[in-house]
Amino acid sequence: KHAENFCSKLTVNCPAADLKCPWSGPNDQLQQHISICAIEQMRLMVADIIKNNHQLKEQVQKMSEQCYKDNSSYTKELQET
Repeated sequence: KHAENFCSKLTVNCPAADLKCPWSGPNDQLQQHISICAIEQMRLMVADIIKNNHQLKEQVQKMSEQCYKDNSSYTKELQET
């Protein structure tokens, strides 16, 4: 923590590295980068998209499971007739 706060030439990553921003550079240039980093500026929007994507994946999984269950029941009925 000390190095990040006080060592101006320490190489640091952009806070948006978790969103695939490739920038890394001297600590004393980080604030300048953040001010122009499009990825960091879109963080809230990207986080919302990721959340929605996760919810949609869960819905698809539940629907797939229900389709499989319904199909199995229908197949069993057909075999019994």
